[in-house]
Amino acid sequence: MILDIFVFTGCPDSIVHFKGSTYKFHCERFDSWLQAEADCNWQGGNLTSIETEEENNYLKYVANLIGGYWWIGLSDIKTEGLFQWTSSQQLTFTDWSQGPPIQPDDKSSTGLESNADCVLLNPSFSYQWTDESCSSSAGSKAICEIWSVFSF
Repeated sequence: MILDIFVFTGCPDSIVHFKGSTYKFHCERFDSWLQAEADCNWQGGNLTSIETEEENNYLKYVANLIGGYWWIGLSDIKTEGLFQWTSSQQLTFTDWSQGPPIQPDDKSSTGLESNADCVLLNPSFSYQWTDESCSSSAGSKAICEIWSVFSF
């Protein structure tokens, strides 16, 4: 068994590998979930999709080492209440925060905005998933899952 050991100082833009997938923990703070997704697209991927508990625990572990709020590629932008990955992969696993408040609740974590359609790993809830307004969590970072590798 091979384990990756990480030592982070601050927030480096970090590429990590897990079970055949490549992730970029993008430390730039994005103004919106859509901006984060566009940046991941530019890098040859999407905001990450999470298919298993093992993958989720790994991503939460790395996110916790770096700190902050992290956008993932799940939203119900197209159809309210029907969460879908930007990668079009099937939603087979969830890690919604059990609250309070229980998620998803279609409200931002501040309670000031409704219509929370985008999902992030929320450190206030031990990096469980919360639905947030796609623009209200300005300052959130992004976990990109890179599908192709480019050489520049």
